[in-house]
Amino acid sequence: YQRRVRGFTLGLISMASLLPHLVLLLFLFIQNVEPQKVLFRTTKGSFIAELNPEASPLATQNFLRYIELGEFNNTIFHRVVDKFMVQGGVYGRDMTLKTKFLEPIANEWQNGLKNIKGTISMARHIGNPNSATRQYFINVNNNLHLDNPQKDGAGYTVFGNVIYGMEVIERISKIETTTKGGLTNVPKNPIVVKSILRIPDNISDVLSFYLNSSGVENVVSDVPKI
Repeated sequence: YQRRVRGFTLGLISMASLLPHLVLLLFLFIQNVEPQKVLFRTTKGSFIAELNPEASPLATQNFLRYIELGEFNNTIFHRVVDKFMVQGGVYGRDMTLKTKFLEPIANEWQNGLKNIKGTISMARHIGNPNSATRQYFINVNNNLHLDNPQKDGAGYTVFGNVIYGMEVIERISKIETTTKGGLTNVPKNPIVVKSILRIPDNISDVLSFYLNSSGVENVVSDVPKI
């Protein structure tokens, strides 16, 4: 009898250990895996990125959650390296570090997407592959070395790509930078991301939407919460 009880108890423990993974799989199964488009409005112009929830479900949902919370509004591109990338998501206009952080997400670097020009990827702490939160970067070159395992054993997760307005990113990548607040490659004149807005799924002509700058906030404000 005691052996049966012990076996039953161990079985429950095993099932309990699997529960978080089963819940995550169910969550991803019921989520919309259609590409999600988002509009970046910056002081150097606007561009649109298409996120890939099928290949990078965790990074995509994480990014959309920060958008929903308005956490990217009035942030800056704090690291700009010509022929490499532009990075943002965590500093305000005055270089003040943002304080709202969601739980770090697991690295999805083996999803088949590559760090080529125009892709958007999650930044993370060197030495901890599963430390990505709100920082992201946009590749302005084919940075295929970021797809290889780094010293910590993992690469960098690509979760989308710029589909309109890449010239804006290229223009930003060539601005003059300096050292500020202990950080290198900081733009001398702040490049502000005024907002990042999710584009409703019912807008089929995204190019016209991109070209038409009037009434953008009114259109996008009706996007359902995620």
